[in-house]
Amino acid sequence: MIISSTRASPFFSRCQWGAVSRNVIYYSCRRLLVSSFTDGGSVSKSSSSYRSLAPQQLQSPLRSYNSCRASSSPMDGSSNTNPIASLLSNNTNLYVWDDATTEKEESRRIRNLQDFVDRIPAAVNLRKIKNIQPGEFEDPVARLFRQTDLPSHTWQKYALFDKNKKYTRNLISTDNKTYTLLLLCWNPGQESPIHDHPCDGCWLQVLEGVVREVRYDKKLNRVSQMDCHEGELSYITDNVGYHKVGNPCFQTPAVTLHLYAPPFESCRCWHSETADPSEPSEGKNVNHSEYGVLNIV
Repeated sequence: MIISSTRASPFFSRCQWGAVSRNVIYYSCRRLLVSSFTDGGSVSKSSSSYRSLAPQQLQSPLRSYNSCRASSSPMDGSSNTNPIASLLSNNTNLYVWDDATTEKEESRRIRNLQDFVDRIPAAVNLRKIKNIQPGEFEDPVARLFRQTDLPSHTWQKYALFDKNKKYTRNLISTDNKTYTLLLLCWNPGQESPIHDHPCDGCWLQVLEGVVREVRYDKKLNRVSQMDCHEGELSYITDNVGYHKVGNPCFQTPAVTLHLYAPPFESCRCWHSETADPSEPSEGKNVNHSEYGVLNIV
């Protein structure tokens, strides 16, 4: 998602609203609506970078990888025939998620943010190995989101709003190669521009409130509109088309969890449905905060 790269305001507030729903819906959102709302304004063409603007010594409170489950280790002299483990041999501490553990894993709800982060790299790599399209029933990343039910206290430290911005991007975790996990905080009645996704996949789950996703074909013709509620999951790639996301409620904010694989620094965006599809603007990804600490530019 893309935001203006203007100077961050010292004002912010933490999300104090109700707990996340425990009813995780598989893929599609529950309601299809035909109404629309006004385009959300422009995106800065500033050269501000996606890379960290926080102090260099700042470390994420979450580990990118964790040795939750190990495949056969070269230290114990046993052979390793797991194709996933072979592919990830340079990262032997990755959580390995394969078909043998699917039933067991799906029966257990993930209630800890670190537990969720630990599983992301293996899920992303397994999807690539099996050439599974994002959002398909067997998509390991979508499966990971479906079994995740994060209490609000696990992500509130990243829910940093700014009343002067339409929405904020708040970095939770990244390995700068496989994935980036962000928390987006939407002010009431605000939305992103139409944009593409120069990556293998974008997954979005609503943690608080409601967000509206409008999808477009490559000629910027509107093809669908959905309202996604707490716990519901959406996904998109450029093979599907473009989209814009926003908070349709003018009274309450919204919070969404976004996973991009792999990370990207910029994308193409359009500020109106009547824009020329062949003349996009460049949108730079700028984080409002990283690891719970505001970026002051």
